[in-house]
Amino acid sequence: MKRTILWFSFMGCLVIWSAAAFGQATGQPAVPPAAPPAAGPTVVPPPAEQPPAVQPAIQTTPLPSPPPRSSKGAGHHRFFDPNTVETLTGEVVSVQRGPVRQGGKGNLVRFTLKTDKGPVQVFLGPAKYVDAQTVKLTQKDQVEVKASRITGPQGKTTFTAAEVTKGGQVMKLRDDQGTPLWPKGQGRKRHRAVAPRAVAPQ
Repeated sequence: MKRTILWFSFMGCLVIWSAAAFGQATGQPAVPPAAPPAAGPTVVPPPAEQPPAVQPAIQTTPLPSPPPRSSKGAGHHRFFDPNTVETLTGEVVSVQRGPVRQGGKGNLVRFTLKTDKGPVQVFLGPAKYVDAQTVKLTQKDQVEVKASRITGPQGKTTFTAAEVTKGGQVMKLRDDQGTPLWPKGQGRKRHRAVAPRAVAPQ
């Protein structure tokens, strides 16, 4: 009887040991890999904002400065450029008086000078100032003129005198910068005949 119990006990242990060995030999079944996530719509990130382009600074070219001006006689010496002053010599052909252009204002004196390069027009100044000078210009006088050369919009060249020398005497009209030596406004008024007033009968 005891042998039978021992036999069954031995066989039971053998079965248990065989089952444990079989499990270790075969190992656990492999776990299947996880399925990849389903593909969704591709999301494109918005482009980064670009900083605004910096515009280059505009380079400006300064305009040339006008000839220096003086408060004395302002408005007259705009026809005088110190950079174009030259000395002319020749013979006085004729002397003219009146406004520079027809219908203009002022009683101005100018004369025609015959030089070795041809005749030129020379402007002096208001008749009231010129007539008060010691030097008097008449036809055929030999003179030396210090004047500024001025070229008009149509290419016509004239001269504005600073001084005129005749026989050792000098008529001074403007300083070295072209400022007139006569009082401001002299010679610019229009000369008109004044009609006599009607007198009411008594």
